[in-house]
Amino acid sequence: ILKNSNERVDILDAGSGDGIVATSLIQENQEVNLVCYDMSQVALSNISNSRITSICGSIGSLPFNDNAFDLSWSMDVFEHLHDDELGAMLQSLRKQMSENSSLLFHTFPTQYDYLFNGAKGKYRYPLLPFRNLKPKSFTRLTRAYAALLDAWWLLRAGKDRREMIKKKSHCNPLTRERLEDIAKRAGFDIEYIELAQLYPDDLFTAKPGIQEKFIGQTISYRNLSGVLVPRPTAGEIGLD
Repeated sequence: ILKNSNERVDILDAGSGDGIVATSLIQENQEVNLVCYDMSQVALSNISNSRITSICGSIGSLPFNDNAFDLSWSMDVFEHLHDDELGAMLQSLRKQMSENSSLLFHTFPTQYDYLFNGAKGKYRYPLLPFRNLKPKSFTRLTRAYAALLDAWWLLRAGKDRREMIKKKSHCNPLTRERLEDIAKRAGFDIEYIELAQLYPDDLFTAKPGIQEKFIGQTISYRNLSGVLVPRPTAGEIGLD
């Protein structure tokens, strides 16, 4: 869109932080109106590009006109929001995206990432003997294993994992299925969605790890990205 459009493109970076994605994607020869929207004024103060408009506010209540944006993206935001907050954000975005627009997203980590990459790897070892199962069977086994760990934590601490992390920064790691459900209920259709292994086991040392042993088992993949498109309303398709 940025490279091929000859007209002004209105873009929203929802949950922009310090605008690193927005700054890197702007092409100087394009007519782009780019808005970075984030709840942190400190992060927004680091944006120095004069072609970017910075606005501070709640991500669940965007202060723009309906159909204001041709393109939106939200990078590494979803995992910081609980399901109801994410649904509210997507509903607000849906209203302010034009009919033929798209919402690009990336979220990390995914729901079961802690089994494969957390606690210095101790949770993943019971899964290693089963890594060659068919993906559907391995996924069921992994979910059952997670449920057993939840039962253990409930007995020991009175909380399952979701309760234990609900006040942490990454309070809501998602699955593909749960994100698809939230997006559809917010008024979006799924144009593209993919689980991938984009980050090493240890983000800080980047040492090669155990991920290659689980190749093909998408439940172990750390990154979830895709493209959502607004579902036309009755008025937009002329049924009202």
